[in-house]
Amino acid sequence: MGRSTAEYLLREGVHVVLTDKEGPELQATAAELSALGQVRAVEADLSGAKRIEVLAASANMAFDDKPTILVCAAGITGASGDFLELTDEDWIEVIQTDLMAGVRATRAFIPHMRKAGWGRVVLLSLEDAVQPYIEELPYAAAKAGVLNFAKGLSKAYGPDGVLVNAVGPAFIATPMTDAQWRRSRKRKASPSTRRFNKRWTRSVPASLLSAAAGPRRSLLWSRSCARNMPASSPVSSLGSTAAQL
Repeated sequence: MGRSTAEYLLREGVHVVLTDKEGPELQATAAELSALGQVRAVEADLSGAKRIEVLAASANMAFDDKPTILVCAAGITGASGDFLELTDEDWIEVIQTDLMAGVRATRAFIPHMRKAGWGRVVLLSLEDAVQPYIEELPYAAAKAGVLNFAKGLSKAYGPDGVLVNAVGPAFIATPMTDAQWRRSRKRKASPSTRRFNKRWTRSVPASLLSAAAGPRRSLLWSRSCARNMPASSPVSSLGSTAAQL
């Protein structure tokens, strides 16, 4: 999703800074996308505060102008299973990446956006934020936090010209969700999950189950939101730099 967002912004004329904790894959992606526009790559694990500081410093120096568009797409599913079997460490790992990475990144980049009088922030939430899967409670709780966090930021900094939105897609074909499906197929569902699934399928009409929107429809919806994000001013006319997280 991060790569697709970066590709879209590059086609709009935005200068992009990509970041990932996987260095070789990051550099390969940046090289491929460079055919579309100006791209820089900064390796960083966004679950820690120090790397966010390094990313911000590198992004600020990457081009002539500082970032005015921030897309926070870093995320992990983390530990899953019966709630009573999950540890504090399982919860903290997910929250550090799925929630705190966005908190730290926005804290690093919003000040310049306010000074410039224009900024756009997109945080990736999830359908789990409002309808959690009971075996993914750390993931769902972190994404619910992202949703509320985005709402709070939008109220705080919208008057300064910094618009903040959260996008909550359903399942989209990515390496993370592919791995998630593989794990779920191997893992025997807990009794609580089996009871939940039985009640859920009984409560939903069969016609809706068979016509449920697939990943492609969700992806198109996400792109539509991104397309409308700049409001009255196209990003390409502002010479903006995007820090793609």
